[in-house]
Amino acid sequence: MPSLNETATTTAIVNGKAATWRLAQPDSPEPAESAELPRDGSTFYSESIIGTDGRTPVNEADIRDGGKYRSIVKILSCFNDGGESVWMMGTGWLIRPDLLVTAGHVVYDWGHGYRAATQIKCYIGYKGRESVETDICQARYGQTIVTTAEWIQTTESRPRDVAFIKVTKPFTGNLRLFNYVDTPSKDSATLGVVGYPGDMSYNNEKGGEMYEQFKMTEYNLNTSDRHMIRYKLSTFGGKFSIMEGRDEE
Repeated sequence: MPSLNETATTTAIVNGKAATWRLAQPDSPEPAESAELPRDGSTFYSESIIGTDGRTPVNEADIRDGGKYRSIVKILSCFNDGGESVWMMGTGWLIRPDLLVTAGHVVYDWGHGYRAATQIKCYIGYKGRESVETDICQARYGQTIVTTAEWIQTTESRPRDVAFIKVTKPFTGNLRLFNYVDTPSKDSATLGVVGYPGDMSYNNEKGGEMYEQFKMTEYNLNTSDRHMIRYKLSTFGGKFSIMEGRDEE
């Protein structure tokens, strides 16, 4: 059972395809006072504002129970930096009331060199730290992480930059969960970037509010670099991409 890094208390079971570890439980659901931006450790892709910033705050009704973005999750991941706790922000989406998908670099950090997350807080209906005390927002703690074995072995495995977080208790209500569907290898589709961007502030809290932007995008996975979708949408650390017209429960 190899150690993920020298200072983390977590260890991973790696079977050639997946790596998994359990998380410590936070003392409180209160959001961290500050959080760093996630970085995947790669110089291959960039995140930036393209032309006029077309990102707009989502309607609050969309993050409430039954709203179309109810299953989009704000993530705060804690890492060990030489004995000090460092928090980073990210976004994920629910595929089951107790299971969400996110980027691998949200839970295992190459960009700052923190490696494995030790604690994780997850929120739905989040709009600023004060929302945690309201009925709109639900908070859960991460319990178990599963990511790809390739992602914890090298920074060059960007196509394997994905992870699953199982929370200690299911989220409740009308979640409108995301369903898995095959991505066509070639298409012209309305692609959206939705989530909690780290360069935007809400009541002086960076990444405190959900934003969205959609644009018609043509792609071809057979010819694109690393066979990944590339898009020209304004984006910044903390957000994720979806296609308009996704299947929902």
